[in-house]
Amino acid sequence: GMELITAQRLVEGTEDALRKCSRGFGGVKRAADKFVLWANEKLGEKECDLVVSPSLTPRRIRKKKKMPGESAEDEILTAEKGYEVSVHNVILDTVTDKIQSRFSSNAKLCADFAYLDPRHFSSVKANGLPDMALEEVSKCLLKFDSGATGTSLRAELCSLASQWDRLKMAPTEAYTVRTTTEDSEGEDSEEEGETQNVDLENKSCSSCKACA
Repeated sequence: GMELITAQRLVEGTEDALRKCSRGFGGVKRAADKFVLWANEKLGEKECDLVVSPSLTPRRIRKKKKMPGESAEDEILTAEKGYEVSVHNVILDTVTDKIQSRFSSNAKLCADFAYLDPRHFSSVKANGLPDMALEEVSKCLLKFDSGATGTSLRAELCSLASQWDRLKMAPTEAYTVRTTTEDSEGEDSEEEGETQNVDLENKSCSSCKACA
């Protein structure tokens, strides 16, 4: 599956792209105009009486009564400008704010989780961990375990990464297989499907007193 840190970076890239185009209503308007032309052409080919309007319906402007002494007039917006301000900008601002609050604010936590991926253990083993690594994870764990400080978590992860090559070994790698009966040259082979007898012998690990 996708790495958590990669997904986080994609979310941040999406947020940046949306913020850059959040006030780019001109591009949206041009795309809408092209769609209107295309739609009307298709409707004309079908001899349909429907027509897509190329412009927004003007909004009725309510005039507020002036209070004594007031002289300022409210700015009168065109239908297009009103749509840009009250719909387009509001939607994009809402989307970017939600992305920021739900995802981007957790960037450090995602980075901490990425270090827990065994695919990064070789880097941890070679380079160690930054001083601020796993601090966000620690904040989540301290309410359950007072000993789960950032320092202790970093030490444990570095220890795990240094031993990972041995820990990830499959159980079969601890054995050697030797057949007890071998077909000699010129002898008839055993019947197809018959299982050969095998002896399993522990392979020396060279790391404890019993095997050293």
